[in-house]
Amino acid sequence: MWCFLTSGMLFIASILGIILSISSIAAPFHYSLQFPIYLGLAPVEFESDTTSSIFSILLFGLSLAFSIFSPSYLANKNANELRLFWSGSLLFIASMAGVLFSGNAILFLICWEIMSLSSAALVASELLTKNTAKASLIYLSATRVATTLLALGFLCANNLFHSWNFSDWHLMRQEALIPALLITFGCFIKAGLWPFHLWVPYAYFAAPAPVAGLMSGVMKKIPIFLLVHLLCFREMADFWIPSFFLALGAISTLWGMIFALVQTDLKKILAYSSVENVGLIMLALGAHLVSLQLHVANLASLFLVAAIFHLFNHGVFKSLLFFASGSIYQNAHSTNLNNLGGLAKRMPGTFLLFLFGTMALCSLPPSNGFYSKWLIYEGLLQLVNSSNIAVAVCSVLLICVLIIAGALSLATMAKVVSVTFLGRTRTKLAQNATECSEFMIVGQGILACFCVLLGLFSAPICLYLVQILKLASFTPPSLFQFTIFSVFCIGIVYVSFLKQPKKSSIYSTWECGFGNLTRRMQVNPESFSQPIAALFSPLLRYRIKAEVSGKDRRHFPEKVVAESTTQSVLESKIYTPLVQAVAVLGKHINRLQAGSIHIYLFYLLITLLLLVVLELVR
Repeated sequence: MWCFLTSGMLFIASILGIILSISSIAAPFHYSLQFPIYLGLAPVEFESDTTSSIFSILLFGLSLAFSIFSPSYLANKNANELRLFWSGSLLFIASMAGVLFSGNAILFLICWEIMSLSSAALVASELLTKNTAKASLIYLSATRVATTLLALGFLCANNLFHSWNFSDWHLMRQEALIPALLITFGCFIKAGLWPFHLWVPYAYFAAPAPVAGLMSGVMKKIPIFLLVHLLCFREMADFWIPSFFLALGAISTLWGMIFALVQTDLKKILAYSSVENVGLIMLALGAHLVSLQLHVANLASLFLVAAIFHLFNHGVFKSLLFFASGSIYQNAHSTNLNNLGGLAKRMPGTFLLFLFGTMALCSLPPSNGFYSKWLIYEGLLQLVNSSNIAVAVCSVLLICVLIIAGALSLATMAKVVSVTFLGRTRTKLAQNATECSEFMIVGQGILACFCVLLGLFSAPICLYLVQILKLASFTPPSLFQFTIFSVFCIGIVYVSFLKQPKKSSIYSTWECGFGNLTRRMQVNPESFSQPIAALFSPLLRYRIKAEVSGKDRRHFPEKVVAESTTQSVLESKIYTPLVQAVAVLGKHINRLQAGSIHIYLFYLLITLLLLVVLELVR
């Protein structure tokens, strides 16, 4: 009972949060707690601006759907698991709101740490039912490194500008390059950008589906919010930071979809797709900074609006897809594609809503994902005409990256939809699957409606963003052109695939002499992605091991086994040796812990002497 009461309180709080966020766009607020409530170095103060209000609309909108979806998803959990889930979720959502409305760097860092630890607890919340220990440790390690870099960057910025208020920081100056780089790379790690994305597939796979939806939809956007808040709307003094944005964003866009294609688990596919979309957002932000350096104000506005709009769109459709994966897991008891199949007839509502999210992920019109990606294409095409040869060549390469990543996303989601929902069921669990509860359908339906509405009203939304962000005006693609193009594409799809003849004939299938057709005689995830995966085998380390056995195995094989394997080069060649080196170093450092109070006092004496010497040298 208290589970529904908690979700009801979250539902009401989410509605109030949406109202507050919308009203704060027109009337920003500033609230500071009085002494003795004090952080020591800075007061406890909350304030809003346009960017924080926009991001908070996304946060409270997704938490609204989360509050409706989660109670039914948790129907089979025991009391301890429910308490951990809801306490962690409420703390997680509240800390993200605190990060967005923090008035200074100290409060921001405290809320950031609460957000990281509460999300780590949620990742480990299914420890009794899943092997989540490794995922939790990897995620915690990534958050520790990100928080350390962020704290160092804040300390350097405070030392440079003598203030903890973000409004007093000017990280675009040449002398602020070090704190700017520290903050940037700390945000890159938290956002899961390549090559710091290792934690993403582990954490999203281990976390409960609604939590994974919030992590991908909102939490990965928090570091992007900080970068927008500190680096955008102003001119950069050098090319270093924009170059990192463009290079890592492009690699992340391509890398994420290449690895998503070869995955066989639905949640890992969505996780790698999040890596791709974060790379796309970072690419747009990098192009925005480059446009500012080129003094092309309208083009810089286009890229910034495209980045924020795609960030918003991705949060909506990726949360929808993770929620749908939770519905599949609850009813088919697996998210492994090899254990699914034929769910379209058994879960028609989930299938339809999943299609909405898939269209948006693949940037198909009239979904919301199409328009924001279209803006990025349009901006890059304008940069091709730049007088700067390096910028023009880079723009052409980025367009090629986006085209390849778009094709890979279509292939990946075609595999997911066809293997999961079409064909025959591959296991008895999938065969016995039924539609999820009405509340889970409603939670997904709200997000699907957002996908449609954001797609249909994309042009006026972008114009409104230009207005409230006080950016230089540009002419977005008109709503009329977008609508006509959408209707044209939908018509082609309908005529080509959905329009069936009134009369149909049924023929018997040639069975190759092996008897009746079975569940195994259909396309599986590995065979679907094999032709494309073979093209990227140097990156994927893609290998196929086949075994054919039998007396006359050439003509009448008795057993055929084929297994495909992939290997992450970053994980095997870089991160694993690095972790091993840290473990060895830790064993040597552990010798300093002798257990003797005399030795510890000796350490303190040496430290004090060194500090005195350093002070004398200064």
